[in-house]
Amino acid sequence: MSINTPILLKQKPIFMQTNAEITAFLKRTCPNGLRIKRGGIEGTDLFENNSGLNTNDSWRNHVVYEVEKGRDVNAYFDVSFLIKDETSCLKGNLDSERDVDFYQFSIPYSRTFQNYFDIAVSMELPEGCDYDLTLYDQYGNQVGKAVWDENGKKTLHIPNWDTKTSRYCLKVENKDGEAVDPGDFYRISFQMSENKESYKTDAVREAYMKYHEDYSCGRESAKESLEEYNRVLREMEEQYTKELEALHKKQYDSLPEELKYKGGKSVSELVQEMADGEKLTDAEAAYVKIYANLRDYERARQKNSLQKEVSAEFLSDLNRTFSDVDPDPSKPEKTQITPEDLEGMNVQISPDGKVTVSGIDDETIRSLAEKLITDRYADRLYNHYTQIAESLTDLPADIYQFAVDIQEAEHFLSKAAGQDVSLEQLYYTADGKIGGLPVNVTDLVNKTKNNTKIENLRESLHNIISFKQAYGIENLPRFAASFTFSAGSFSAEDQGFDTDMAGMQEKIESIFSSNHTGSKYGGVYQYQFRSIL
Repeated sequence: MSINTPILLKQKPIFMQTNAEITAFLKRTCPNGLRIKRGGIEGTDLFENNSGLNTNDSWRNHVVYEVEKGRDVNAYFDVSFLIKDETSCLKGNLDSERDVDFYQFSIPYSRTFQNYFDIAVSMELPEGCDYDLTLYDQYGNQVGKAVWDENGKKTLHIPNWDTKTSRYCLKVENKDGEAVDPGDFYRISFQMSENKESYKTDAVREAYMKYHEDYSCGRESAKESLEEYNRVLREMEEQYTKELEALHKKQYDSLPEELKYKGGKSVSELVQEMADGEKLTDAEAAYVKIYANLRDYERARQKNSLQKEVSAEFLSDLNRTFSDVDPDPSKPEKTQITPEDLEGMNVQISPDGKVTVSGIDDETIRSLAEKLITDRYADRLYNHYTQIAESLTDLPADIYQFAVDIQEAEHFLSKAAGQDVSLEQLYYTADGKIGGLPVNVTDLVNKTKNNTKIENLRESLHNIISFKQAYGIENLPRFAASFTFSAGSFSAEDQGFDTDMAGMQEKIESIFSSNHTGSKYGGVYQYQFRSIL
C-alpha cells in the first residue's frame, strides 16, 4: 500500500518521539506524585519555570517546560509535546493580576498531508478565577478565543483554514483584573479529533502530491504541476484572509452592545494611544484585542506598563530605600526623591547583565537607583525592552531566540562565576565539553544533571561556539537594554546591536536559500504574510 493512500493519511499521526520523550513515557510506570490521572490514564505535567530571562512573559520567547522534577532523568519539552500526548498537560500560574503568560507551539505533523484532524486546546481554571485564553497564528493574527464548554473548561480550536500555517502562540491573562493567588494553577491540554472540513484543503494536498510525483519521476510535466500547485496556494492564501475577517466579524458581533466600538479611530491609532500611555475605553480595548496584531499590541502594552506601572513602583521603592539612608549633614535636608531628581537618568543593562546608571548629579540617589535596579528591576526592565525595541521585535524568530539565548548565557555565567566571562574564550574540548570557562563554573556547566536551566545553558553555549566558528566572535548578536527616565516615567531607547544584523540575516538567509536551489521546493510559492513566530 502506498504511503500516499488516503486511508493511511486519515489515521492519527504516529509522532516521532525524542529520547527525552521516550524516557518520560517509560517513567510513567514508576510512582510519581507529580503525575495526575485522567480517565484512568496517567499523564505527565509540564511545569512553568520563569527563573531566567528566557521566560514565558514574552510572546517572542520559545520556552521549554520541565517534567519529572526530582527524578534521575531530566526532561523538558515545548508545548507541542501536549499534542503528541493528549493525557498530559501544562501547569502554569499567573504571578499577579497583571501577569500574562505566552506559550509558543507548532503542529508536529505535516498539514499538507494530514489536515484531517481538529485540535482543541482546553484550559482548566482555578476555582473562582476567570482567565482569557487566546490563540495567535504565526503571522500575529488573533485566530481564536476560548469559551466555556460543557466540561467546565475554556476551549478553543486551532483553525484548519490552510495547510501551511503551523506555528501558534497561546496567551493566558486575567480576564477582569481581579487579584489572583500565585498558588492557584491553571492546566492547558490538547485533544485531537476528526476535522470535518478537511475537504476544504483537498485541492492543495492533491496539487502537492501531483507535483511531488512528477518532480520525483523527472517528468516534463513537473513545471506545469508546480504552476498548478502555486495557483492553489495563492487561492488558499486569499481564503485564509477571508476566514480571518469572518472570524473577527463574528467575534465583534458577539460582543455586548456596550463593548462594540463604533468610533472612527483605526486599530493602529488605538494601539498608538495605548503605547503613549493613554487608557482605552472598555469598547476600544475589546476592539483592539480582536483586530490588533500580537506584536503591535504587546509592544504597546509593554510601553504603557513601563511608563505607568514600572515607573511608579520604582519611584516608590526608591523612596523606601532612601528613607533608610542617613542624611548628609553637608547638604540641605531631603525627605523624599521626586521625579525631578531622576530627570535625565539613563539606565544601561549590558549583555552580561551589569547595570549602569548615569545622568544624575546626586551620587547618593544615583547609587541607590543603580543598586535597586540591579537587585530587583533589571530582569523586569530587560523583558520590557525585548518586546519594545524594534531592532529585536522585527527580527526573524530564530535569530531573535539566538540573541536572547546569548544574553541569558552571559547573565547566568557572570552571576554564577562572580566575574566577567568572555564568550570569546569558549571552545570545545577534545571530549566535546565546553572549555574556556572560569574554574568555579566549569563543573557546574559540564557535569550538572537533572537541571533544566543548565541543560538549556549548555545547548546555548554549544550554539554560540558553533556560531563563532562559522561567522566569528565579532558577529555575535549582542545588545544592551537602554532606558531613560523623563517626565516621571521610563522609556526604552533602542540602541540596536553591536553587529550588522541586516548583513548577518542576509548571510544566513542566503545559506538557507542555497540549500533549496535546484530542489523541488525552490519554486514553491511562499505566503506574503510576514511570520513573527
